[in-house]
Amino acid sequence: MLKKIEMLDMEGPVSDRIPMDRRRRAKQFAPFQALKGFEHSVKEKEVVYERRREQYDGMRIALDKKLSEIENREVKVTYYLESSIKPGFGTYLDVYGIPKLFPHLRRMQIGGLDLSFDDIVDLEAADV
Repeated sequence: MLKKIEMLDMEGPVSDRIPMDRRRRAKQFAPFQALKGFEHSVKEKEVVYERRREQYDGMRIALDKKLSEIENREVKVTYYLESSIKPGFGTYLDVYGIPKLFPHLRRMQIGGLDLSFDDIVDLEAADV
């Protein structure tokens, strides 16, 4: 049996394995997702889905008038986006930019989106 003092003077064991480089070693301690897609589904639940609001003739006429006045101006467009998860429901979103209008197709392009005039709910000059 070894005495405590003799153990203190002994050399520690030496590994014959090649040490792992720092980058690979750091990767093993990086965070990981135990539940794939969990974060996405939680964010999905935070979105408030609602039915599309009915637009009356007066609202449509007022919107058409605004559309004719916005050429080459920065605007905020509120539009309805149908949900791919809950059919019949969607959410209202805002996009800012200078729209490119296609009245004969009843469509507009703004902020990388292609929107139908039927999906547009409100239109106003953006605060610059």
